[in-house]
Amino acid sequence: MQKLLIAILLFLISSNALAKVEIWLCNSMYGIDVFKIDTTKPLNTSQRIKNHWKNLWTPSQESEVVNIIYDPNLKQVKMIYNIEQDKKEIIFDLVTRDLIIKFKDKNKSNTKWSCELK
Repeated sequence: MQKLLIAILLFLISSNALAKVEIWLCNSMYGIDVFKIDTTKPLNTSQRIKNHWKNLWTPSQESEVVNIIYDPNLKQVKMIYNIEQDKKEIIFDLVTRDLIIKFKDKNKSNTKWSCELK
């Protein structure tokens, strides 16, 4: 009976360690940007604008973001934008704590911001 309880406890601890919500403070060209990243529900990724959280993707409204995907192997959350003039991916690297912007247009240079957990 004790072994079963220990096994259940270890399972709960390990499953909670994988599922998390992180608040990131990122140094951008405009100052500090704040993001909330939920690896269990990556579509709930949001950005703090003034005093309110704005979801970056909402299914009921037209959005610049086409999709948000969590890749558990690379430990990255990818936001895919499909704006006519600005097709890009924004990648939150959960290991290095970097925000990487990759443009589809070869004339635009990719950027990388350093971030820290709040």
